[in-house]
Amino acid sequence: LPTHFDNDLCPLGDSQTDSVSHFLFSCESKWIVWQQVLQDCTLTPVSQEMISNAIFKLHMPNWNSFPSPLSPIQLLSGTLIGVWRAHWLLVFSSVPFTPSNVIDSTHKLLINFRQEEAL
Repeated sequence: LPTHFDNDLCPLGDSQTDSVSHFLFSCESKWIVWQQVLQDCTLTPVSQEMISNAIFKLHMPNWNSFPSPLSPIQLLSGTLIGVWRAHWLLVFSSVPFTPSNVIDSTHKLLINFRQEEAL
């Protein structure tokens, strides 16, 4: 288990308390991933309020005209999985959380979602 996290500050180094929202999406590095992945898939801007409402209240965004074949819940859950994977790789394996790498791996995960759906 990790031994180098002896306080409640975000391990990504932005000096913020690692609250639930911060852990999931509002951390600056994680927010870069959320914005880029969802904007790439929906061609619409996203806000932290939109993500918060989807995660905590299950109010899914209304992306009726977005070009992605995946549903909003698939896009949101895939992005969350991508961010979590990278976060836990940092915590347990000291793999740096690099937004561009996380964006790439999350896009690949979403492609896998689509391919599995087509089976």
